[in-house]
Amino acid sequence: MQVTWAAIPVLSDRSVAAFSRTSAELHGAPVRLGRMRLLVVEDDRALATVLRRALVDEGYAVDVAGRATLADEMVSTNDYSLIVLDLGLPDGDGQDLCEMWRARGVTSHILMLTARDARLDRIGGLDAGADDYVTKPFDYDEFAARVRALLRRPRAERRPNLVARDLVLDPVTRSVARAGVQVALTTREFTLLRLLLSKAGQVVDRGELMEQAWDAHYEGMSNTLEVHIAALRRKLDQPGRASPIETVRGVGYLVPVSGDQPTGADASVSHAGDCQPAFDGDTALRNHRE
Repeated sequence: MQVTWAAIPVLSDRSVAAFSRTSAELHGAPVRLGRMRLLVVEDDRALATVLRRALVDEGYAVDVAGRATLADEMVSTNDYSLIVLDLGLPDGDGQDLCEMWRARGVTSHILMLTARDARLDRIGGLDAGADDYVTKPFDYDEFAARVRALLRRPRAERRPNLVARDLVLDPVTRSVARAGVQVALTTREFTLLRLLLSKAGQVVDRGELMEQAWDAHYEGMSNTLEVHIAALRRKLDQPGRASPIETVRGVGYLVPVSGDQPTGADASVSHAGDCQPAFDGDTALRNHRE
């Protein structure tokens, strides 16, 4: 059934019931899912009515919000299994709302339902944290199947921040801050820092970092790791503060925690740069940055 969303009339209960039965007849009796709670964020009242009644008929408990502020309030006070999110809301943008919820640790499945059908819009919505993206007009039976598919997936658990002294990495929002100051990193730099912070207080050897941040078969420059660590240090260093990444010569790297020092007869710690004096690290980094 193709839903032409821009011209949906306000339907009677009888019409909505007939619309809802179409999916039930195609898929058999609706599965009762323990009354999973869904939120429909849609400012088109007619479409919101159709979706709510159809989803209730499928066995879900459904709330509706027509504005971004109301949706945010409802998400703050309820634990929804899935959120159907329109992007063009009268008091805000659904993509911004999605990003804010993910940054706050909201783990509900999010299905964007919108008239924005450009390729970059779809990419932006998924990168903002949506689990799926459906454009209007849409086929209700496919939409309902996507809802069921999302609800079969386990919800992501909120991963804790990685912290060492004044350095904080949020793996969900992929953000990094030092002493409260946000630091923009490349994908490779973020991966290296995440690996080091996940073992804060321990020496991580070069081989492990290379294998995890590149792969075991990487055949680029022999000093690629040093170049990226040097760039990462430059971004994280702050005047008057110790470097958050230490070099353990001949072994690897260490992100110290308060009071921790590397141990071992061969562990010689250096706070200096990793590149030899004659090596132009900035030039190499530009040539070999991902």
